[in-house]
Amino acid sequence: RGHEAHPRCSSCSRSCPAETKVVQRRMGPMLINEEVQVPSEQLCREEVKTLHAVIERGAEEDTAVTFERSSEQSPGEVPGDVLLRLRSEGHAAFTRRGADLEMELRISLRQALL
Repeated sequence: RGHEAHPRCSSCSRSCPAETKVVQRRMGPMLINEEVQVPSEQLCREEVKTLHAVIERGAEEDTAVTFERSSEQSPGEVPGDVLLRLRSEGHAAFTRRGADLEMELRISLRQALL
């Protein structure tokens, strides 16, 4: 049988995942705990969020900045973390050596002595 989307999630791009609940069933004189999939009672949450990061001067390549619990959230699940990895781009005048910036510039002796 086909899987139908939960009616409350018609605006979602995917259907809400089912939740697993433990249900007690009677089989003769015994009670059995059984896990069953039931439709989620919560809504999927979609919100636009602006994340701000402070990048320290001289931050190294591949430094990770973590925004905890800022990722997508599905019903019954804790939202994941957003991980930002720093990559530096080359520059026409400056080169990077560790935390320092270097630049090669030709000047005259007179300019150097001033």
